[in-house]
Amino acid sequence: MKVGMNMIFKIISSLLIVTSTTMLGFAYSNKYRERLVQIRQLKSIIRDIENQIVFFTIPIPDVLKNISEGNNRVCTLFKYVYDVMLYDRETTPGEAFEKALDRDINGIFLNQDDKEILKNFAKLLGGSNIDGQINSIRMIEKQLDNQEVSAEQEKNKYERMYKSIGILSGLAIAIVLF
Repeated sequence: MKVGMNMIFKIISSLLIVTSTTMLGFAYSNKYRERLVQIRQLKSIIRDIENQIVFFTIPIPDVLKNISEGNNRVCTLFKYVYDVMLYDRETTPGEAFEKALDRDINGIFLNQDDKEILKNFAKLLGGSNIDGQINSIRMIEKQLDNQEVSAEQEKNKYERMYKSIGILSGLAIAIVLF
C-alpha cells in the first residue's frame, strides 16, 4: 500500500511541476505577443490623434482625454498622461509622457525603443502648426511600422521557444525527480 501511495504522490508532483513550468513558459512568451498587439494599438491611436488634430482641431489635452477613454491597455498609458497634465497644467505632453513611460504601468509590454518613439512623438505634439504635427505623426507612424516588423520577428523567434522551454524544463525536472 505504501508503494502505491508513493507512486501516486510522484505522479501528482510531476504533473504539478510540468504544469507550473509550462504556465511559466506561456506567461513569459506572452510578452512578445502583447508587445506586437500594443504596437498595433499605438498605431491606431496615433492615427486617431492625427484625425482629432487635423479634422476637428481639438486641443492636445482634450485629445489625450478622448484617447484615454479607450478600453485597451495602451489607453491606460494615455490616461496617466492626461491625469498628469490635468494635475499640473504647466506640464507639456512631452514631460507627461516622460513621467508615464518611466513609471512601470502594469500590462504595458513596450520595449525601450518603443518608449523612445513615444517620448519623441510627445515632444513634437502641440509644438508646431497642424502641418508640422502631421509631418511628425507620419514620421512616428513609419517608426512604429519598423517596430511592428521587429516585434513580429521577435514574436516568431521567441514565443515558441519560451513555450517549449517551459514544457521541456518541467518534463526534465519531473524525470530527474521521478
